[in-house]
Amino acid sequence: MERHFTSEFLLAALEVQERSGEAAMNDAIGGLFNAKDSALLVAMTEEWARIPYLFDRQAIVRDAMSAHRAGQFTLSIPALLPLAEGLCAEILDSNATNVVKPLARDWHSRENEVWVQLFHDIVEDVIYKTYAFGKDPAPYLNRNGILHGRVPDYASQHNSTRVFLLIDTVADRWHEKQRTLSP
Repeated sequence: MERHFTSEFLLAALEVQERSGEAAMNDAIGGLFNAKDSALLVAMTEEWARIPYLFDRQAIVRDAMSAHRAGQFTLSIPALLPLAEGLCAEILDSNATNVVKPLARDWHSRENEVWVQLFHDIVEDVIYKTYAFGKDPAPYLNRNGILHGRVPDYASQHNSTRVFLLIDTVADRWHEKQRTLSP
């Protein structure tokens, strides 16, 4: 996510958080990514087509983008969440189904940047957090809770934007792996 921010915007967002709270900061970040009919998200998804795995799934990405722009977040979020897992499996060369956490842990073990810590924490504590169905409350954007029909109130522009950013971060990890493989 950090590569999409100017230092000026980042400072302004932090000032908004200090002055008006986390919700206002989330609104500012959402405003950046969703301005001009989600132009930044559209550009982001167009870049994903350079990744073979996502190129093969461009119909899903386009439909999710259309749903997001139309405010149909009940469609964009569950359409995109599986793509994060599939791309992580490609990066890790794995046939496993629970691969986002290992990717986040691996990146976190190699880099000590605030963005890496944030990605790790969101993956571990929210999107892929394990919880007991029917006993524990699901986090607001929990992949298992959403895709297994346990979280009814996940649909929001903020959460949809967060899923786009999740995939974009994983896409960046794919590009990083390609750079390390290139002579």
